[in-house]
Amino acid sequence: MWTPLTPAQPTGVSLWVRPGSTALNDTYVVLGDDDTTTTNGAIFFYAHDSGNFAASTVGHLLNLGPYTSNTWYDVHFTVDWACEMFDISIDGDLKMVNIPFRTAGTEHFSQLHVFNQDVSTAWWDQIVFSGPPASMLIFSDDFERDSTCRWNSTSP
Repeated sequence: MWTPLTPAQPTGVSLWVRPGSTALNDTYVVLGDDDTTTTNGAIFFYAHDSGNFAASTVGHLLNLGPYTSNTWYDVHFTVDWACEMFDISIDGDLKMVNIPFRTAGTEHFSQLHVFNQDVSTAWWDQIVFSGPPASMLIFSDDFERDSTCRWNSTSP
């Protein structure tokens, strides 16, 4: 199932998900541009059949920690459009930072896809796009990866 969106560059995307099984691939959330059906979008998140939430980038499956079936989870993506990366928090717990977009060159979100790969029941609710949220990351220079693109600083 998918829906077209007015093209936008939100810096925050939040939603609630409820996976139906820890043994099946379900609760997919894919955000991207008009080519999402062929490129798999910029953000590719789902409940993996290993019992862990996962994000997929080109050539990598990132483990974001375990989940329980039939439990609601508050998922938040913080999007950095300049660096083509995002951070992910689940239930307020920062799981991973600087995840590269699955498809480089994505300039906006204009499609949202939610689906199950396996025969399962899953739920999605309260999908919200927002502007800059309060930073979950106090400081990150990313120099260890030879990048000067990401630089966050907040003051009290």
